[in-house]
Amino acid sequence: FYLLPVESISSLSSIYECMFSGRLLFGNSPHKLTMNEMIILFYYVFHGWNVASIAYQFGMSSKTVYTHIYKAKKKNGISGKNLKYKCAYERLVC
Repeated sequence: FYLLPVESISSLSSIYECMFSGRLLFGNSPHKLTMNEMIILFYYVFHGWNVASIAYQFGMSSKTVYTHIYKAKKKNGISGKNLKYKCAYERLVC
């Protein structure tokens, strides 16, 4: 999934460029995430799944899921524990 700031989209090609660069745009900080990090964040934030459900669905340990979430947060400069709240706040405010 991609969170794109509207002001950075000037054409269809700019959307494709972001899609194929492997970046997640959160706020104003583009950082490359692995495919696993993107998938886990998608289910965790947008579908509201808990860590245990994600781990069971993808056949991995809860610790691995927590690690992917932690790394994705670190890459985007997000601190604190409540990532779901921060993402919801960013969507409402921005």
